[in-house]
Amino acid sequence: MTPDPEIMRRSCDDLRWRCDFAVIDSPPGYSDGLVTAAVAAADEVIVVVMPRWHTVHAAKRIIEATELPGKGSMRLVINHMPREKNRHRNDMPSVDEILKILQLDLLGIVPEDAYVAAFSHCGKFAVLNPGSPAEQEYQNMACRLMGEEVPFI
Repeated sequence: MTPDPEIMRRSCDDLRWRCDFAVIDSPPGYSDGLVTAAVAAADEVIVVVMPRWHTVHAAKRIIEATELPGKGSMRLVINHMPREKNRHRNDMPSVDEILKILQLDLLGIVPEDAYVAAFSHCGKFAVLNPGSPAEQEYQNMACRLMGEEVPFI
């Protein structure tokens, strides 16, 4: 069954009076129509990519295919970004290269975090672990969404 953009829009309209934010997490593909339906219902779109060439180029295709008139700006989150010393130039784009390709405003750069893998195997949220690098960046992104100016880590 193909997702219906009108049903998604009505569902989001029902949530608007109850929530400040509703996050629609859709898979990183465009084939099933879920991304189109989610974008049609959204006031703002946050594109999440991992720093891998194939995910950046796939995101670019999705961005181009889903840009709709009247939508707020799309913003970018780079997820699982390794520390500079662990990044290998040939198989991983830099933040600057990702920004140049996708041409989106940057919302956050979530660092690679050992807590994320360890906690996910236990069914826990690593971002609730105080002091976790990912937790700090998620807090910063929430502040940025609320309009605060928060420096990037």
